Amino acid sequence: MKKPTILIIAIIAVLGLVGLVISSSKSKSPTLQGQTTTTSDNKDVAKANEIFIKNFSFNPSKLTIKKGTALTWTNKDDAHHDVSPDKDFGDAFKPSELMAKGQSYSFTFNTPGTYSYHCTPHPYMKATIEVTE
Repeated sequence: MKKPTILIIAIIAVLGLVGLVISSSKSKSPTLQGQTTTTSDNKDVAKANEIFIKNFSFNPSKLTIKKGTALTWTNKDDAHHDVSPDKDFGDAFKPSELMAKGQSYSFTFNTPGTYSYHCTPHPYMKATIEVTE
C-alpha cells in the first residue's frame, strides 16, 4: 500500500476511537438501587421527595414515604393545577393553592396513613401518598 492510503486509514481509525471515547463519557453513571438522580440534560427527572405535575398527571402517581418527609409538587404544565386531598385529613394533609407553570407546593407528612388526592380543575388527575413509620 502507498503511504497516503495508510495515513488516511490511520486517521479514520483514530477518529473512530475518539468518537467512541466521547460517546461513552456521555453515558449515565451507575446509580444505587432505589436512588433517583437528576441530570443537567434532563430537568424532568424527579428526586425521591418530588412529584412533577406534567401532561395532566402526577408523576409519580403512587409514592411511599417515611413520616416526617417533606414532598414538593412542581407544576410543569402550562395549565394551572393544585394538590387537593380527596377528603378532609385535617392537619395531616393540607391542600395547595392553584399553581402556574414553574410554581411549587411543599408539605411535610407527619402522620402515618394513606392520602389520596386530585387536581381540583382536573379531577381525573389522581394520586396517592402512603406515609409509614
